[in-house]
Amino acid sequence: MNKCDFCGATEVAWFYPAKNFDYMVVDGNTYRSLGEWAACEACADIIERGDREGLMEVSARNHLNRLPILERELLKNEIRSFHSFFWTNREGKRWKKGDADPAEHRLSRSMAPRGE
Repeated sequence: MNKCDFCGATEVAWFYPAKNFDYMVVDGNTYRSLGEWAACEACADIIERGDREGLMEVSARNHLNRLPILERELLKNEIRSFHSFFWTNREGKRWKKGDADPAEHRLSRSMAPRGE
């Protein structure tokens, strides 16, 4: 089951093709993003508007209430940095869930520790 890669919603509507990339997080671990990113309708609308800050806010919303106030800006900065890789590595047109995937045999995007 796919979830929105931005806000975690279970109603995925769109997929955004992207090149694979590695990303090092604050804790020093490196993760690998593989293939397309799933987006719910609300996040897809934000992406189509090119609203990077809005997308970061929606992505952070699920986590912010669990963090002390001082860590909230760190999380927002981490999400901004990670999303910059999405914006940079996007390629091709988005495709609607249920439509024929132009790369039928490509794996759905996942974040896994590098080397696994």
